[in-house]
Amino acid sequence: MSWMEFSSSIVENIAWPLVVVIALFMLRNKISDLLLRLLAVKYKDFSLQFSEVSKKIVEGNLSSEEKSKWKSQQIEHETDYYRLYKNGMLVQNLNVSFRSTSPQRVVYPITFPNEVMSISAIGDLDIRVIDMGQSNCTISVPEINKEEVIKLVISGI
Repeated sequence: MSWMEFSSSIVENIAWPLVVVIALFMLRNKISDLLLRLLAVKYKDFSLQFSEVSKKIVEGNLSSEEKSKWKSQQIEHETDYYRLYKNGMLVQNLNVSFRSTSPQRVVYPITFPNEVMSISAIGDLDIRVIDMGQSNCTISVPEINKEEVIKLVISGI
């Protein structure tokens, strides 16, 4: 087999898969719209069902009643301080008072079983996370003039 025959055989074998990949790439938006309209797909032993709620979630067209129903189906347990979701995600809310720029240790309401994934501050102040553990973290505020209360949202699994 010469190099020309080899090249020809490669082009023959790659041409159609390449055309399919290019077509899928060019039609990706249309395909995603089509998938949103599908209710069920079945092929031999494989089946996949979509719901109208999934379509509304993707499009962002849920009513406030549907949102609260959907949200309640996702939450395993909820208090004023934390939410435990059915997928294992734990989100905790804390209000922390800062008086100075020195680092402050913050203890979570509940210890995270596995790991803390993120700590976010809600508000105008910037925070610096120095240390982050399963039951507490150390945080400092670079600039502070008076006592400030910062809302922290800590998420993990």
